[in-house]
Amino acid sequence: TFLASDDWCQLPWATFPKDDAHILIDTLLRIPGLLFLSNNTARKLREGNEAGAAEDEQQLHRACQDIDMALCEWHDIARKSGYLGKLRDFTDAHHLPFSDIMEFRDVMQAQMMLFYWTGRLLVHDAAQRVEQARFAIGLEARKLQCDGRTLGDAADNICRSVAYCQKESNGMLGMQLSTLPLRTAEHFYQSTGEVEKALWCRRCVLMKAKDSFLLVSGAPAPSRNDTREVS
Repeated sequence: TFLASDDWCQLPWATFPKDDAHILIDTLLRIPGLLFLSNNTARKLREGNEAGAAEDEQQLHRACQDIDMALCEWHDIARKSGYLGKLRDFTDAHHLPFSDIMEFRDVMQAQMMLFYWTGRLLVHDAAQRVEQARFAIGLEARKLQCDGRTLGDAADNICRSVAYCQKESNGMLGMQLSTLPLRTAEHFYQSTGEVEKALWCRRCVLMKAKDSFLLVSGAPAPSRNDTREVS
């Protein structure tokens, strides 16, 4: 997209250097184009156009690896800058299957980390769509080289961040911050067969939609205990 072009990502910053958030956003802006390429490549494979899909596949895998590497490099920057957040034990039956939650310094820190984790899962999803299309027509899958354990951690950390996002002090912004990440984590869990975690994500999203409607309509907001029942 035009937002990922040099005119947008580089020229406006020729005088003033970018901060960590801008660097992350530059990388994330490449993901819509990646998903578009992934969908087109998978479509060509399903239609039997293997020759047309071959070049797209090479481009897709290069892009997946480049973006995933850029996200991992940003993670190293985030660690040095103290962005990563901290895990805290959280013994609550309603929060299972997660026994701890993620705490952040502020909403901006939470937003950046949720963006990072979501970005990693979306890159994985782009590659997986083509793998599934190849498998469906009897071709050998060409797996993207990435660390599956860190992808699982990304999905889990999205879920661990929900309690922070639901704090009353964060208002509707907190609710909205985790909606897309939760949907992305849910899709990842479905692909890995982790049904319990996928259902947990779905319940959270449905409750968030209900809470947002109540706040916008002026109806009484749910109590803290009501919110924690699905978190």
